[in-house]
Amino acid sequence: MNILRASVTNGTEKVSVNSDGNQSIRCWLDGGRTYMLVADYSNMGAEGFFRSHAEQIDRPVKPGDYISGTVKLLFSGRPDHAE
Repeated sequence: MNILRASVTNGTEKVSVNSDGNQSIRCWLDGGRTYMLVADYSNMGAEGFFRSHAEQIDRPVKPGDYISGTVKLLFSGRPDHAE
């Protein structure tokens, strides 16, 4: 679903997203690292339980379609730590 604000933190560092309400977000852990995906387009996937609801808001994308959006990212924590 779409967001207005979201944050992910590891307890020391934090990334926050301010959105206009058109974006969706997915966060996950992999190998001890935290990942965040902010997407301006989401087709809600093909999972059976949500599919009937998702069909109401589907926005099919065709070759050549242009997708754009704007979010504000805020970083806090250890500014001396970058990878």
